[in-house]
Amino acid sequence: MEMYGDGIPLEYVENIDDLIFSMPPSMQYHALLMTHYLFSEKDYNRVLKIIWTENNYPNIQSNSVIVSLFRISNPELLMSKREQKEFNKLPDNVTLYRGVETKKHKKHSLSWTTDLKVAKVFANRHKALLIEEERKIIQATIKKKYVFAYFINKVMIKEFDETEVIVNPDYLKDIKTVTIIKP
Repeated sequence: MEMYGDGIPLEYVENIDDLIFSMPPSMQYHALLMTHYLFSEKDYNRVLKIIWTENNYPNIQSNSVIVSLFRISNPELLMSKREQKEFNKLPDNVTLYRGVETKKHKKHSLSWTTDLKVAKVFANRHKALLIEEERKIIQATIKKKYVFAYFINKVMIKEFDETEVIVNPDYLKDIKTVTIIKP
């Protein structure tokens, strides 16, 4: 029996979605980029959003691959009506925040938030693991025209939604550390 990806038998792969989702997360973005022309516009945007929101660390991928995927996306199909409504409220110049651990810090990432509270949660997300590492809140600005999407993700914290802004990191401006959290 021929196997693929994480050990899913090829005989169970019924469509291109299944094939992409059967791959390890590190390969899914590349696979989608290579096969995007096989999808309807609606399905492409659905698959891109699933891959992005289901991968815990999407920023470990090459920015150029992910930027290419978002460039060919359709924001109206990528975002829910609620997300589109919030996206439309963004000002022309958007202030962004990113919570990071110093060693893993990547200033030019695609994933940011407009909510300082969300950035603080991400800066402290491994604190429970007793990682003795300084954490930071980074701030940047970007023109709205370089924002690919605005996602609202449900998380396990009561009454808390993660607001995530996906941007083209080549256009981030005024990047600076605004808070340092000591271990």
